[in-house]
Amino acid sequence: MAGKRIPYPPCSECDCTGSACQGFYPPDAKKYEWPELVGVQGEVAKAQIERDNPYVNVFVIRVGSVVVHNICCNRVWVYVDDNHIVVRPPKVG
Repeated sequence: MAGKRIPYPPCSECDCTGSACQGFYPPDAKKYEWPELVGVQGEVAKAQIERDNPYVNVFVIRVGSVVVHNICCNRVWVYVDDNHIVVRPPKVG
C-alpha cells in the first residue's frame, strides 16, 4: 500500500537531510536522495521521486530562485536550469 504524502506546508521540521532522514518515514519510503537524476528533465525527476518516496512533496524550481532554507523532512527541491534539466542532486530536507 502506498504511503500518504505528508502535507506541505507546514514544514515537518527535522535535523536531517538525505539518507539521514530514514527513521522519519515508514519502511515503504525507499529513497531519500537521488544523485542519479542530475541531467534528466525536472518533471521526470519529480515523478521518480514521488514513486520512490510517497511521503514527500516535490517542487521543481530554477536554480537561483528564492526558497525557504529551513530543513523539512516532507519536502524535496528539484533544481533545474533554463532547459528544465536537473543540475543538483535532489534530496529530502
